Amino acid sequence: MLDEAEWAEIHPMYEHAVRRAKRGMLRGLTQDEAINESFGEVLAIYTTMTGRSDHAAHAILKHRLVLYGPPCAQCGKPLRTPDATECAACGAPRSG
Repeated sequence: MLDEAEWAEIHPMYEHAVRRAKRGMLRGLTQDEAINESFGEVLAIYTTMTGRSDHAAHAILKHRLVLYGPPCAQCGKPLRTPDATECAACGAPRSG
């Protein structure tokens, strides 16, 4: 998961990679080829930031801490939204 400082660093790179991928498709690359060509640097930086390399480029958009609530007091998984009243994983009510 990315904190806001990490997000601020990687998001402009992500947007640039999207533009590069679109240009690649205009040059005749398939969508997969364009993504592989354009997102290598973004994924490498994401891996450095998080220690995880098992994500597709589009998954970076969902790995931002501000999108989720605090960890569940029962199971430790993040609540699905900042406003969630119970844990979707275990059903425990939100504490605090």
